[in-house]
This record gives sequence, structure tokens and C-alpha cells, in this order.
Amino acid sequence: MNTTQHYDLILLGNDTVAGALLQKASLEFARIAWLIADEADDIALPWNVDRFVGPFHFVSSKQICCETPPGPHRISAERIVIATGSMPRRLPHLPDSVRIQQAEEFTACGSEERVAIVGMGLTGQSIREQLLGCCRELHCIESSEKLRLSSNRIARTRLQATALATRETVHLGNGLAGIDAEPHELTLYLESSEILHVDRVVLAVGRIGNTGRLNLSAAGLQADDSGRIWCNSDYETWTPGIYAIGSVVGFAQESHVSGSDLDVVLTAMTGRSTLATAS
Repeated sequence: MNTTQHYDLILLGNDTVAGALLQKASLEFARIAWLIADEADDIALPWNVDRFVGPFHFVSSKQICCETPPGPHRISAERIVIATGSMPRRLPHLPDSVRIQQAEEFTACGSEERVAIVGMGLTGQSIREQLLGCCRELHCIESSEKLRLSSNRIARTRLQATALATRETVHLGNGLAGIDAEPHELTLYLESSEILHVDRVVLAVGRIGNTGRLNLSAAGLQADDSGRIWCNSDYETWTPGIYAIGSVVGFAQESHVSGSDLDVVLTAMTGRSTLATAS
């Protein structure tokens, strides 16, 4: 018969803020369970933290099942923190090609290259700034029309200064429909039926929270289209006792968590405004 181990706190995932939270939480809670999907680099864990490795999901708002190598392991706690991080959003039906890069993989390009940036959010515009004047041809592709004014204004002012070095075309309200990968170039098909030929595509379409396999509905939760979870000002979700930190945090809290924000989470969980600190 399966038994359930009880802890004071369960931390789900290995987002960049998880280690800092473990160190702080170990001063507040006697028993902590840390669940990660894959084996991580060896780190010095506090004595009162048990690590479990394997895919995990909610069974209820207080219970988690972790598929460890020896078999399923059930763990429960009154407080659960989701810190599963995020991954680059991948557009569907794209071919595998070294010419198609995620924004995080982007490096310098050649002066004769033709480059397309798909997604003109903050990351896409940052890459655009790097490429203007450095490549022969640049296409900025954005399916939304909300950026029309700001993007066109930027395009006009910068294009005058870089017209001799970079020929730029801004495609707003005109998303990417598909890509054909050929040996020496990529053929892009836009929703407007335009066809572009480029040497490289940089995908800057944002990130998506790693929440799809958590069975959130069992805990009374639901993620948005970006895999993020609604949290209040204490980073608590709408299910009492379940919190989120890092890049899975959605409306109303949409920023990444800093050290002081970890104190906000711990204060909410303990009910004490002054937390213990290391001596």
C-alpha cells in the first residue's frame, strides 16, 4: 500500500530562484521536500531538505505524486510553492534547421546575411537593435498590430541612419504561417501570403511556463496561455496554501522574483513579518 510522507513545505521545480528559497525556508520549516523533474548539479542542501527526482504532478491541493525511479512517491504539505521555470515558446510545425534559432541562442551574424526576427516584444526589439547596420537585410515580423505605432516610429528613425548597411522591412499584424528549410536558405510564408527568403530566423516569441504536466486542475488551478499562474501580492495563487515564484508567476504579479520577494512569500507562509536570518 502506498504511504504518504508529510512535510511542512514542498517546493516544485528548479527555477533559478529555487536554491535561494530553499536556503531561506530551511530556517523557517523543519521538513522540506524539493521535487525536480531531472537530476540537477550537486548543490549543498540544508540538512532538513529532502530531494526527490522524477516527473511530478498534483493529486490534490495538498498532495503531490513524484514518479521516482523506485516507483511513485506521494508527498503532502499544507504549503506548496511552484517554481518550475519556463522555456522558450516554440512555434508549431517548424522544420528542424540550424538556421532557425531561439532568441537565447542568438549570436552575431554576418554582414551579408538576410535575417528575420519573429516576435517584436522587448526581446525581439533588443535583437533588432543589435542587427541594424550589421546584416544586409532584416525582416521584423509581428502578428499583433498593437506595436504598430511604436515599431513603425522606431523603424523610420533608425532606417534613415542604417539604410546603406541594412535594408529593413517591418511586417506588423502579419504573423508567420510556415517555413520551408532548404540547404542554403529559408523560405518564410506570412499570413498575408507574402514570401520571404532569408538566411536565418530568430524566434523571439516569448517564453511559456513549465506547468503543462502539473495537473493543475487537481489543485483547483489553471494556467494562462503562457503557462503562467495568477498570484496575488503575496505570490499566493487562488488556491490557499499554494504559491508560485519565478517565471511561472502571472497576473497580477508578472515580475521575476528577487530576494526581497522571497521574503514576501515566506512572510505570507509563516504569518510572521520578521523572518529568521542566518547568523
